[in-house]
Amino acid sequence: MRLPSKELKGDYVPMRVGRASLAGAVMVLIVAAGTPILIHHVRGARFETTVAPIRSFDACVRATQLELRQVGAMANSSEECQTGAPSIWFKVTVRNTGHRAAWVNTCDIQTLDRNGHATLGGTVRTRWLNFPAGPYLEPGEQVFFVSPMFDDKGGSLLTPPPGITSFGVSCPPIDYHGNVPA
Repeated sequence: MRLPSKELKGDYVPMRVGRASLAGAVMVLIVAAGTPILIHHVRGARFETTVAPIRSFDACVRATQLELRQVGAMANSSEECQTGAPSIWFKVTVRNTGHRAAWVNTCDIQTLDRNGHATLGGTVRTRWLNFPAGPYLEPGEQVFFVSPMFDDKGGSLLTPPPGITSFGVSCPPIDYHGNVPA
């Protein structure tokens, strides 16, 4: 005797699960699990940086005193400012807005004229803050430092040319891959 068949409504199609579809499902799971790790690595540390020129000796001494206090160091602020006397000094604030921690050691700085053209390029550096690696910034942390402007080779102090209306700055995050300089 034959049993009556039931009609299936909708787009139901019976499917056999074979090795190929099982391998595909495993691949989807691997990619789904690895994507957050890849995004975390690619997005990494990102530094948001602001710069403010310090145009007087007294302002340099005050900013340097604050810098020294933030790391618990003792030094003569006026001597620090006198060593960079011919150069303009800057207060540089760096904030890690990324997803990983990184070090900051130097920043590239440009002086810009009224038309936004770079007139001079140089470097500002963290100097003695956690020397020689620089400060280590976890995501969300920020640090500031005071520095004169050095030439791109990091040696000579630079005096910015007249007609500067603004400054551009960028500080690359550094990952020493476990080999932090001592």
